Amino acid sequence: MPSDWNEGTYRSRIADDGKLQRFEACSPNVEEIGQYRRYSLSAVDGCRRPRALVLGMTPELRCMAADAGFELISVDRNPDAIAIFRDWLQEPARSREVIIQDDWAVLGEQIKGGVDVILGDGVFGNVLDLDSHYTLLKEFGNLLNPGGAIILRHVSIPHNFPMQQYEAVVLLEKYRAGQLSDAEFGAAMRLWGMSRLAYDPDTCLLDNKIVFERLDVMVQSGLVTEAELAVVRRCYFSGKNMILPQDVWEETLTASGLEFEVQPLTGRDWYSYYPIYCCRLGG
Repeated sequence: MPSDWNEGTYRSRIADDGKLQRFEACSPNVEEIGQYRRYSLSAVDGCRRPRALVLGMTPELRCMAADAGFELISVDRNPDAIAIFRDWLQEPARSREVIIQDDWAVLGEQIKGGVDVILGDGVFGNVLDLDSHYTLLKEFGNLLNPGGAIILRHVSIPHNFPMQQYEAVVLLEKYRAGQLSDAEFGAAMRLWGMSRLAYDPDTCLLDNKIVFERLDVMVQSGLVTEAELAVVRRCYFSGKNMILPQDVWEETLTASGLEFEVQPLTGRDWYSYYPIYCCRLGG
């Protein structure tokens, strides 16, 4: 995982530490967790002691899996993530979780016996080349028990995505007119608002450092208010993300031996470009 994931980045996503609550969009909300749960339970019908692997320390996914009765393995190489979110899963569920501090690429050496579901939020945005996409997807597939599923919330550029409607000036107009919520505005501005400057279509890499540098300039020039910047900083990240076109992402899944279904939710702007995929090994 890129070193830009640090304590400050993780804490920017926390809405209320006392209530163990994070901002939606940059973290999965209740409706999205419900979809994760439905997909997860459909993969373990009749299994007495299902086993879930969570990629990262995403507390919403860990709590969902524990509440659904899964034995839980959570893997993150970042000590900040482990320190901040370890105790968000509380007893008695906490006693059913094993936390491993290591890289996802070596999970086959760490996990014996297979898992029934693999859960991740934004995982492949942090994998910055296509070869590593294939390697990881095959590794995850090798870990699945028969009938198991890999369930991922994943950002990609949808077919016929109206990028011009997601430029910064348009997003600001919509937000100020009340057409976008805080979460919708913050996520869209960070991912798409500065695409002309920060996104390289040849490498499919978004440089978030450029995004926030440009936002700082816009604040100084009066084009963006401090309050608006604070909303976008709920999704703060200073490193790079790989954002593939939807067809490239789905071709990658298929080439990795996975069949998939995706049923985008409705009611939030980011659902269209940040859907949840349920992937299974092909026959």
